Amino acid sequence: MSVDEFLNRALKDASEALKSKSSSDKNPWREALDVWRGFYAAVDWSETWLRALLVAHAALFVVIIATRRSERTQGVLFCVCAAVVFAAERINAFAGARWESFSGQNYFDSRGRFTSVVLSTPLLIAACVVLVNMLLIMTKLMVDVAQRRGRGGSLKKTQ
Repeated sequence: MSVDEFLNRALKDASEALKSKSSSDKNPWREALDVWRGFYAAVDWSETWLRALLVAHAALFVVIIATRRSERTQGVLFCVCAAVVFAAERINAFAGARWESFSGQNYFDSRGRFTSVVLSTPLLIAACVVLVNMLLIMTKLMVDVAQRRGRGGSLKKTQ
């Protein structure tokens, strides 16, 4: 069987499966919840490295909130989050090759699903929080500049 025949057969099977679904099937939210429950049950959350990773994510969010008025710190945090997410594929490959030394089971598949969920997703959320905070800081600065110009004042910062 050629690749084209195989793909056509797979598409035909998928379309038949979609047509055969009835309205009495589970709703999509319930199915998504079931998938998340299965994921949660499949992971051994008592492993030290996983707990350390979760604590690191929690600490990151605390630092983001604590430094919300510091543009430079927020910028550094954004760059660090982005760099780790950028390196997630390499981190997954490295951990996949050495999982026996720190984990009870191999979570690191070739597609990086586990790494995406446990490492990259919280970092992307943190980066979005930083980004929104930076937009708020910039908006406040723009309002301050507009108010100073409107009063005929100088743009130099007064003490």
